[in-house]
Amino acid sequence: VFCVCVCPFVLIVFAMEVQRRSKLVRFLLSKDQKYLLSTFASPSACLGVFQLCLSFVAKHIVLRCLYLPDEHTDSINDMKLWFNSSAEARVEGAVELLSSLCILESVQGDNVNEVNYKLRKSFKRHLIQSYKGTGVAPEEEKPLANPLSFGEVQSTCESAWESVLYYMLCPYNDSVTDGSFDAVEANLKKSGLLDVREDFDNALYMTPLGFQFLLQHRRTQIWFYILSFLHEVELLGERSETILQLIFTLALAKPGACVSMGGTKLQKKVSKHLSKIGLCVRVKSDKVLYPSHLALALLNEDALAGDDKDKGCLIIETNFRVYAYTQSELVTNLLQLFSKLMYRLPTMGVAMITRESVRSALSQGITSRQILHFLKVHCSDRMVPQPNSVYSPIPTTVSDQIILWEQETDRFKKKNGVLYRNIDPKYYHDLVAFAIKEKMCIWKDEERHAFIATTDGTALIKKHYAVLKQSKISSS
Repeated sequence: VFCVCVCPFVLIVFAMEVQRRSKLVRFLLSKDQKYLLSTFASPSACLGVFQLCLSFVAKHIVLRCLYLPDEHTDSINDMKLWFNSSAEARVEGAVELLSSLCILESVQGDNVNEVNYKLRKSFKRHLIQSYKGTGVAPEEEKPLANPLSFGEVQSTCESAWESVLYYMLCPYNDSVTDGSFDAVEANLKKSGLLDVREDFDNALYMTPLGFQFLLQHRRTQIWFYILSFLHEVELLGERSETILQLIFTLALAKPGACVSMGGTKLQKKVSKHLSKIGLCVRVKSDKVLYPSHLALALLNEDALAGDDKDKGCLIIETNFRVYAYTQSELVTNLLQLFSKLMYRLPTMGVAMITRESVRSALSQGITSRQILHFLKVHCSDRMVPQPNSVYSPIPTTVSDQIILWEQETDRFKKKNGVLYRNIDPKYYHDLVAFAIKEKMCIWKDEERHAFIATTDGTALIKKHYAVLKQSKISSS
């Protein structure tokens, strides 16, 4: 008998991956057939959608059909034979997803009620091309006037993305960015990460969604921003297919390679915006883009391995004291979201995790899981592992207490309601029965002839009470 053990932390990371994938899938499913077919005109987009949006079963179906003749079709019952009998429901779901994404094309079968499927020719041709290439030798490239190394691109883009995060923490600090950051600021506001406080001279402030965003995984952050950016572009009346194709092209490029910037006005505008958030470095003289490790991480999470210079900078003690050995203002400010900074030295900072600081973070929408994930990712390798803890090497006294502080906030749930009391006993039971039937009753006390109902049901309850009184008067 073989026993397979899966670490709960791995399950948490997998859940984050599924959540990110589902957002991209929902975005594509909201588009019409014309949009999807236009997107699949790019081999990079076909491969990107194949890797990111499809489940294991859906990928298997695509690969089984990839090199079959164009006229060959299979019914859903044929596809079920490719898998174990327990996976029939997953096969049906995969076929439905592939059809909705315009990857599979339905064809009338031999029987009237039978529907067969085949890979759409355009997707099939471009997916094969992304794997095998065109088979045509590329033209000799002209030497670039300003070539950049991957190390230079990586450091430049890392600073650019940190500027975005630091701007969210300090949107009132004009020294963080220059005037060319307006497009990024507009997208942060449209995506709900920042908002304007009208009662304080239209000052910017970070929303609860923004607080959650800051403590999420880097890859999740970038995909959230990209999908928000695509949505904003469409609201302006532009087509976002070319943008999605460019993003997948950057994500599939080799480290250190460059990608053509494109000649259209939209492509130039988008490439400038992507360079502001650190997905690429734009070289206007050569009209090329150098994709960064952040762009490569959109499809391959391993691209982020070893890129964080502040990874492993935290030492967490059992007395809830945190030592941050870093000069990064961003890490220090992120730490202050859920801890109290005691003092700051040139190369390190010392903070204390307290009940008040954690509850303050929870009130901003941050969860205990996000706090512990941030601490775990930045923990030093010198910390002693906790064998029975999901969040090892964080001391169990710290991780358990943070979770308990979050559970304290779940003791009470607030609901707005209206108290009705001193009700005539002959009307009380009928009135409460009506409130329960309409799902407006929050609480009741039969001994005191009182109950609490939702605020939006006040008018209905008053109307029903008047009807009850009138019926009693009529009957008497």
